[in-house]
Amino acid sequence: MFKLFKWAKREISVAVIAGTMLVVLFAPTYPVSAATAAVGLGTAYSFAVLAGSAVTNVPTSTISGNVGLSPAAGSNYAGLTALEVTGTIYAVDATGPGGSVNNPGLLTAAKNDLTTAYLNAAARPWNFDRTATPDLGGGTLVPGVYKSDSSLAITGTLTLDGGGDPNAVFIFQAGSSLTTADTNSTVILQNGTQACNVFWQVGTSATIGKNTTFVGNILAATSITLNTGASVSGRVLALTGAVTLDTNSITIPAVAWESYNDETRNVQDNTFASPETTVYMKGTGFEPSTSYFVAYFDANGNQVSSELKSSDGSRNLLSLCALSDTGATAGIWNALVQLDTTIYPVYTSFGTASYTEITAAPGTYGLVANDTFNVDESALPELPTVFAGIFIASACGGIYWLMRKRRTARALKS
Repeated sequence: MFKLFKWAKREISVAVIAGTMLVVLFAPTYPVSAATAAVGLGTAYSFAVLAGSAVTNVPTSTISGNVGLSPAAGSNYAGLTALEVTGTIYAVDATGPGGSVNNPGLLTAAKNDLTTAYLNAAARPWNFDRTATPDLGGGTLVPGVYKSDSSLAITGTLTLDGGGDPNAVFIFQAGSSLTTADTNSTVILQNGTQACNVFWQVGTSATIGKNTTFVGNILAATSITLNTGASVSGRVLALTGAVTLDTNSITIPAVAWESYNDETRNVQDNTFASPETTVYMKGTGFEPSTSYFVAYFDANGNQVSSELKSSDGSRNLLSLCALSDTGATAGIWNALVQLDTTIYPVYTSFGTASYTEITAAPGTYGLVANDTFNVDESALPELPTVFAGIFIASACGGIYWLMRKRRTARALKS
């Protein structure tokens, strides 16, 4: 009996080992690489819609972000009104729709940056080849670069799982077209995935089907069509062709920009009073590794301080404002973040502003974010104290001058 037990134990162990080896040998494997970096959009970052030949729209669409058309003339806008856009409609000339802004320099820069972003996304080494299985619908994908030598499609639901990493990046490379089925196709984000970190590089044109809920930044070489009722959390950016809209919703992924009461930026705070003397700002979701102009304005709209700050590779932006300006006025303050000030003039006085864009003669201002907070009188230096300091310093200077004069007189007498 004992020998039979030992034999059975040995055979079971061999079977378990063999089974484990089979699982290891035949388990699916994929290329392994370091974490994928986000694709920088440069000045195209503020655009929800950017096209080359035309922008047409069947109203009413809702667009949060800027809309641009270049190099085609502004007359190639059709059906889109300023009332449908929370942002600015840009044209290369004065023939754009009512309320549009003529800014060919900005549009040229944005299209150049879009070209750079497109080429960057197309050149990324792939992790997963979907050429043989181009329909991504019904799947749950992990971060990385997915490529198809021909087209990509979504039928049904596609889930992008960030694995708990808010910086997880997904890049999809379609050699030709991108399409979603007219069956309420949906892209779902879970476990930390952010819309700003999803990129679709399309070799020809993209067509988003009826009532599709789509997520990510579409960078298409030719054109982009959004069919009736489709919504996009991201951007639709076409290099040479048209963007065609039909009662759609397009929303640029929001950035977070908030005030804190200490350098660790762990406790969010909207009111600053003595002994607090510094406002610490933190933003997330910004364009990675990009320079921004941050300006602080007091309750009277006067600029108190400003600085150029760069976001890090994880889309975080940090800034601070020392509450040391004796001329500042207590009350509701504003902390504004602007894009490249070589294209957008520096905003030096605060009046009325929308969250997405400020438009005011003689130029336009690339406002990315604005946060308000309350500064109490006790957090600001008191003017009487300052005047007292000036008086004491003056008195000491006067006494020193008199003593030196007497000393000189005594030296002359002797």
